[in-house]
Amino acid sequence: MKSERLSDLLKSSPFAFASHQIILDENGLPIDYRYLEVNPAYEKMTGLKEADIIGKTILEVFPGVKNISFDWIAAFGSVALSGETKIYEQYSEPLGKWFQVQVFSQEKGFFSTLFTDITTRITMEKKLGVKEANFRELFNSMMDMVIVASKDGKIIAANNATYDKLGYTQEELSEKGILEIHPYESKEEARKIFDLMLKGKMGRRGVHF
Repeated sequence: MKSERLSDLLKSSPFAFASHQIILDENGLPIDYRYLEVNPAYEKMTGLKEADIIGKTILEVFPGVKNISFDWIAAFGSVALSGETKIYEQYSEPLGKWFQVQVFSQEKGFFSTLFTDITTRITMEKKLGVKEANFRELFNSMMDMVIVASKDGKIIAANNATYDKLGYTQEELSEKGILEIHPYESKEEARKIFDLMLKGKMGRRGVHF
């Protein structure tokens, strides 16, 4: 009865589930694995039909899987033989998607996987990474000094022009407050401007060094 409830739960789960048996060579090393069970979410996420893969090995389903960058057979085989649980985030070249895969084993020689499609997340992270890189390039190419400070006046970031003109290293500047770097004669003006900026009453304005 318990196994039936578990089976029903897996069938209705939004997570892609599959169970497998590892196949070893004469030296006890993983060389392949066989599909034993998959749920509907697995079929939907991977595009593989249960009727087409159950009883078959991964090399029969994807003959070129040994030639891709990540060794799925070795990774899954390690779990099947050790009984430990592992989580991977990897790109599946045969399916053209990024997956987070939780792999676990309840019996030596066998393993199960829970797949989550993280393609959208990875794609967004890469786009944000490109945008950040472009911003940093623009930030550091500006000839004027640009300083980013927190509300309490702590310097968070500065562009290359700031380091060059003030003569501070990045580490030295990060230890200073925004008002500390101003000459004595302009410090009071800088304080007033900084206070107004915090209140949203000023747009772009600079203080001469």
